[in-house]
Amino acid sequence: MEGLQSKFKKTLAQFKITEFPSVLSFLFGNRIPWDKVRRKVDELRLNKRPSVLAEVCCTLYQKTRPTKEEALTKIRQLQLCDVSFHPCREWFCIKLTEPFPDPPPSLNELEKNISRSYKKELRNAIVMKVQRNELVFVMIIEEKTTKKGVRHLPPVFFVLNTQLEAPFVFYTPKLTEPHPLELFSSALGYQDYSFSSYKGKDVSSLFEMVQKKTSGAVALRPPMYITAPIDNGWVTDFSSYRWKSDYAQKVIPGSSKMNSFSVKSTNEWKGTSVFPRLPNISMVRSRITVQCRSKTTSVEDVLREAIVRGEIQAPVPSWVQSFANRPRNSISIHSLGANSSHHQDQTEIEDPDDPVSFYSD
Repeated sequence: MEGLQSKFKKTLAQFKITEFPSVLSFLFGNRIPWDKVRRKVDELRLNKRPSVLAEVCCTLYQKTRPTKEEALTKIRQLQLCDVSFHPCREWFCIKLTEPFPDPPPSLNELEKNISRSYKKELRNAIVMKVQRNELVFVMIIEEKTTKKGVRHLPPVFFVLNTQLEAPFVFYTPKLTEPHPLELFSSALGYQDYSFSSYKGKDVSSLFEMVQKKTSGAVALRPPMYITAPIDNGWVTDFSSYRWKSDYAQKVIPGSSKMNSFSVKSTNEWKGTSVFPRLPNISMVRSRITVQCRSKTTSVEDVLREAIVRGEIQAPVPSWVQSFANRPRNSISIHSLGANSSHHQDQTEIEDPDDPVSFYSD
């Protein structure tokens, strides 16, 4: 039990002080409320640090004399809480397809449906669920019976959005076997699934991208770039800062928590007409990566500032025009110059989730 106690305290100490009330409510309900832990810390005249709060919580929990199985259950619930409060893992996406003719099952019975799906395949699994706002996090730990006893496989986490009509689900970690995805899809009332290219570490931002893409909330065509003085009543602004600021805000509306963006470009080298016998250097590859270190800065802020400063000249290129419609944070650009079969320079942006390509002359 000492190893379990140490693991319990170590996991609980990772939460912030403001997160303790919600975590304790999920773990213990009214048995060990937050007010009781706070009063105990005040009585002992200790500092309210996460490590101290975790020590006090562990002491109060030991007084209830939990069994080894009960302690293991609390540690697994803490793992699920850790993922739901700090979803900073690499999340991958699937789209559920081919729904069953029966009405979709209720989310209140999701745990039972997942366990039932595993039992139909002669498998056993521990299933836990927690909901934070509109996001529902599910943890599945499959049990395998061996000669030495029951062995628990590493947990698989799923998250779905109750306010999203489109059947998209994110999961972590990346799986090598398909049966967890198949059984989870079946528990939600779908016969099959397909992989999608949405992936990232901020699952809320990923769902926002899915919502924009599926609802068509962002227009495909960018606004016109008009350079004209702006009349502010008593003062007429002849500078270009205000024009570019308004233009940048219209091209890239809103903001997300995306902190990295990569652009891979393949351009035709203009010297191919002069040196036609050098096919290995006919294409020039380049890569641009935007990486935001500050938590208060997003990729959209960087691109808008680049437009205002003139680092991205207006009218902006097609990959900036279509940025708000991209379902992922990396794109590939293939430019076909005048030496190709096209008469004019064109740019094609690839998107595996969207069969429509964007072109700009």
